[in-house]
Amino acid sequence: MSTPPGPIPARTKLASALLPAALTLALLGLSLMRQDATWWRVAYGRLISAYGRIPDKELLVFTAPDGTGWLDTSWLASVALFRLVDLGGIEAAMVTRSALVTLAVAMMGWAAAERSPRPASLLNVAWLGVPAAVFFSAVGPESLALPIACAGLIAATRALTSHRPGLLATIVTSASAFALVNLALPAALVMMATSLAVGAHAWKAGAKLGAVVAFAGALLAPLASPLGFGVLAHLSKSPALPTLLPGALSVTLSLSTGAVGLALWARHARATQMPLAAAAALALPVFLLTLWASMVPALLPLHHLALVLLLATVFSPPASTELHRPTLALLTSVLLLGAAVLTQPALPWHADMTTRVHADARQAIPMRGVVPEDTPLACGELLRRAGKELRVFNDPSLAGYLAYALWRPERIEPILYADSRALSTESAMTLYELARDQPILRGVAQQDNINAAVIRPDAHPATFDDLSADPTWALLAGDRDQPVACFLKAAPAYPGTWLAH
Repeated sequence: MSTPPGPIPARTKLASALLPAALTLALLGLSLMRQDATWWRVAYGRLISAYGRIPDKELLVFTAPDGTGWLDTSWLASVALFRLVDLGGIEAAMVTRSALVTLAVAMMGWAAAERSPRPASLLNVAWLGVPAAVFFSAVGPESLALPIACAGLIAATRALTSHRPGLLATIVTSASAFALVNLALPAALVMMATSLAVGAHAWKAGAKLGAVVAFAGALLAPLASPLGFGVLAHLSKSPALPTLLPGALSVTLSLSTGAVGLALWARHARATQMPLAAAAALALPVFLLTLWASMVPALLPLHHLALVLLLATVFSPPASTELHRPTLALLTSVLLLGAAVLTQPALPWHADMTTRVHADARQAIPMRGVVPEDTPLACGELLRRAGKELRVFNDPSLAGYLAYALWRPERIEPILYADSRALSTESAMTLYELARDQPILRGVAQQDNINAAVIRPDAHPATFDDLSADPTWALLAGDRDQPVACFLKAAPAYPGTWLAH
């Protein structure tokens, strides 16, 4: 394999770390929180913290059949997000997400600059690859696990490109698989497979102790989960899988970048006469991550970071191995990083003071809001104040926030009609679809003891018009032309007031 003719200056490696990290942080400041995935995590984290164990049944949706199983395999990430939100609001979770993703990008930039014979070309890859994935970086398990996964990928790449893998690299690769099992199981599976490749390479190279460590990390990592090896059987039931089907853009981005990366790597392997086994082992992480990212859009940042690291050794050196002006690049990256920090909308100095009066104020400024405009903040606040046991007919896309805002550990009965995990019975979903265009909700409400409705008026026009015209239902928040509307079953107590019953 080709190697740089000389050591790469520290200023160049620092610039390689800070430039893409600063750009990533700036773009994260423009991205809104993916509400369904994040709020589900916060809600389940509170549930797990309250029960002291991982529930194995669905406790939130009353239209789910009795005993419906639902297991949060990434339970540690859920608990961590709940603690962050409990400590400093959703802003604290978003700031933490931004910090961890930025740290991961910086780690990969530094490590890739160490391996790349041409840092200038590497910077171009980082600038193009990382920001393209940023908008898919949810506040969830993947962002919390990203620095650990990156450390494992860096160690694995060093081990796989060494004549005799060092023990430290195999330990880090193995440990990352253990650490990821309770944070992001899909990423843990990728690291388990990568650890197997490292172990096979170490065994062939005569590093028997390193091989044993890597094999142990690959085969025994599930033991880190309270579920043991059973965690693998529960993968299909995990909220870590997409709550919404991945869009064509995310699948295209994942498959195309993965294909380009693998093609360039194959070309490089042929040009340098790299043994087929070594080339395949090095390409394994990005191949697995490409497949996962196609199914789980939240894994796209990890996929792109792995791609950048994989391509670091592909570029052949021109006349020089240094940036022409590394000091200027470093200064620029520091200034850009500082500007990126100041633009983070989730930080306290960007909080709109009117949020204390109007729950939707954080959504008022386009591209600067903390949460999307259809997050039912006001609905959650008003229903929470209703002081009654709720059974809510809701749009599935709004279920995550409602589960966080309305469900309490002391409330045994589920509160939601449907959610995006499609756990509801077929008959319930049929009624839900019928309620889009037919004024049938009042009958459904009477049958199922529903006393609240949180809907998107554009998706349920018939339901909105029917409840608006019914004096026994009060419109608490929203309107016909608003993203979300909230109704409460009520009766007039005296003119101008409402009494929930």
